[in-house]
Amino acid sequence: MLTDKFPALVVNIAAINDLNIEEQTQGPTPILKALGALISHVKGPTIWSKLERWRPSYRRDVALNSEILRDSLLPQIRSRLQPGASSEKTVIDLAVKEYKNEYGDADRQPSPESVDIVMSQLKLFMLAGHDTTAQSICWVLYEITKSPEVLRQMRAEHDEVLGPDAKLAAQVLSREPHKLNSLRYMTAAIKESLRLHPLGSTHRRGSHGFSFRYDGTTYPVDDSVIGTSPTAIHLRADLWLQVTKFLPERFLVGEGHPLHPVKNAWRPFELGNTRCICEELAMIEMKLVLALTVRELDFQFDWKGWNGLQYVIMLLLTLGNDRGRTAPPGCVGGEHIYRVGNGIGSVKDKLPTRIKPRYLWIQYHFEMYR
Repeated sequence: MLTDKFPALVVNIAAINDLNIEEQTQGPTPILKALGALISHVKGPTIWSKLERWRPSYRRDVALNSEILRDSLLPQIRSRLQPGASSEKTVIDLAVKEYKNEYGDADRQPSPESVDIVMSQLKLFMLAGHDTTAQSICWVLYEITKSPEVLRQMRAEHDEVLGPDAKLAAQVLSREPHKLNSLRYMTAAIKESLRLHPLGSTHRRGSHGFSFRYDGTTYPVDDSVIGTSPTAIHLRADLWLQVTKFLPERFLVGEGHPLHPVKNAWRPFELGNTRCICEELAMIEMKLVLALTVRELDFQFDWKGWNGLQYVIMLLLTLGNDRGRTAPPGCVGGEHIYRVGNGIGSVKDKLPTRIKPRYLWIQYHFEMYR
């Protein structure tokens, strides 16, 4: 399942590449296991979740996994807090930068309190960022695979910017990282995928004197918390022409063109002072994945085979039970792959995928007609 693979990749690239671990090849490491265990305890404030927090097993599990994360990340945090420490584009650096912006960058040794503040920021970034970026990568691969012309144009752009040999793309980007920003069509495809499948949302505090008006009724927001929904805005037909279509060209045409996005209508990372601090890092991760995979691999999202398998499994499990479900899952909006679950949710069935090396077919084809 594709959605099971990308969290390790995201953690490798963004969150803890300072530690030189190989989460994809040697994982799951204690860091990813501890993060997953802590995430499983993040629940809404119900009577049951409040009672669960009183259980000794809950407190023991949280303390154990928090200690694993702290022991793994503490050396890097302390080194980044040292006066004159260098800064890179990792989540650790972002957490330290956020602390320095708020508390100042004086030439002093880090105090235990400053380390605790950065640690809490870092946990928040890892919690909020690893799964959202992983899902976003899955969605953009799904969308470009469904659109052969988009995939063709993206591969042509990669050939032009990174060179015709896909195997040298990593070397080219390592030597000339600025070329990642030259992949304008790929960036537009990522933005369009984020428009159709945004995963973030924010909460804002209502202010005195501000109100909403809907159907003739005024709703004041004093002492209220307002939740934003990028999905609702991104799928408004009055803001987006051909709103349900995957059209990367929206982000390439000039102002005045019917496809050009309305100001502030694209907000997968939200806007203003609640804008995601890891937006740039997430975009870099998605660009790197596409730049290093789409010319070498073909992705096939095998919902037919998967649904057939599920049909057989459900039939066996419900044999003799007339009330059981014995039919394959249907579609939502004509799509067999869609988002399910609570919160940001997840890709249905974890996106069953077949992957094959593309260069083998290309080399065979070339040898036949050379």
